[in-house]
Amino acid sequence: MEIAGFDVLGLHPVRPDSSDEYDGFDLALHLSSGDVCVFGVRTGTLVTDGDPTQGWLHGYRPVPVDFVPGAVEHWDFQDPMWVGAGLVWSNAAHFTRAGIDHLMRMSSFAKVLAGPDGGGLPRLAELDRLR
Repeated sequence: MEIAGFDVLGLHPVRPDSSDEYDGFDLALHLSSGDVCVFGVRTGTLVTDGDPTQGWLHGYRPVPVDFVPGAVEHWDFQDPMWVGAGLVWSNAAHFTRAGIDHLMRMSSFAKVLAGPDGGGLPRLAELDRLR
């Protein structure tokens, strides 16, 4: 299964006055199977120092972070660190729209598309329930 395309659901600016720097984003991934899934990225700074539920552009309500940093004893950098339903941690300082586009085109998502338990990412139809 591959990503055939994506739509941006929500963007979280690094600062309220940021014009193109985001420390969180949620996407609707259109898969080659025809499924549409929810996938999001949160930077470590947003997860540990910010409020990942507030400040999203255009009043978007994000998928919540369900993560306790102190509970992490070991992180295998070869695998995604899941921080919520369909959400992964990023060590990036921030992303731009061009950076998000590049990430989605150039990265391998085999481990991400499988989801944290191998059952895949949550479907877009589940977004309201996830919030």
